[in-house]
Amino acid sequence: MSNFINQEKKKVLAQLHNADFQLQDLVDASNMSRSKYINTFKEAFGKTPIAYVNEMRMQKAAHLIETTDLTMKRIAFECGFTDRHYFCRCFKQTFKMTTTEYKRKIGK
Repeated sequence: MSNFINQEKKKVLAQLHNADFQLQDLVDASNMSRSKYINTFKEAFGKTPIAYVNEMRMQKAAHLIETTDLTMKRIAFECGFTDRHYFCRCFKQTFKMTTTEYKRKIGK
């Protein structure tokens, strides 16, 4: 199982910037049926592939806010979002604060 976890983490991390990245890309690369892949992923990670991808995107966004001076539009793009407003809604839902509040909190 740890081999599966490591492989999937690498696949997801390599595609976080890609707005066209979809669950089907992971399924196709796995040589499993869609339902088998989702069940295996949920067993390994404790969440669905989509939830995991979104979590990783938000972690990357938080890291970029903390370590760079990129605009929110650029950070959204780097995290696989084409719509800055949707990105900001997802960020607020995840961190319970806006990107501006987060930036202020970390002292940037």
